[in-house]
Amino acid sequence: MSVLAIVGGFALPLVYGSRFGLAPHETVIFSLVILTFLSYGALCLLFFFARNLTVRSSMKKVKKMSVYRVLTSGAGRFGAYIVLVLSAFLVGWWVAVGLAFILQLEVPYAISAIFVGLAAGGFLALLLYIGIGGIVGNPLISAVLFLGVGLMIGAITNLVLHRLRKRKTVKR
Repeated sequence: MSVLAIVGGFALPLVYGSRFGLAPHETVIFSLVILTFLSYGALCLLFFFARNLTVRSSMKKVKKMSVYRVLTSGAGRFGAYIVLVLSAFLVGWWVAVGLAFILQLEVPYAISAIFVGLAAGGFLALLLYIGIGGIVGNPLISAVLFLGVGLMIGAITNLVLHRLRKRKTVKR
């Protein structure tokens, strides 16, 4: 079950959790615990390696980027929290961990934001599963529908980001 949560987020454990005898809400809670623990472990490892290895030169390059400057100065602490919540909700825990590391946020603060984003994603996945599960009984078709919804959200996000980038280049 934990491998399904790592590979597929909430979708695969929800679809195949019933084969292990877990209710959908139990599967979401179990996956939430696994993904939060993975986030905590990855963030602690990144900070450990940053203290003990030569990562400082790479961090200097990252700190020169405009995104880093906007997030640290313009967005503030609450803005960074919102960015972490949205990235954990829309993209995944690994992106939120990377952003928390780049922004040098405290581990408890970052984990709370990642947890909120993952909880929102788990709740949405549970609602989608209940809606799809009532219509489709086959787990394979449910998995394909979940992946299709995820790919559509990703494509829409990519399209919006592309238009925003294009709009910024036209104004210059």
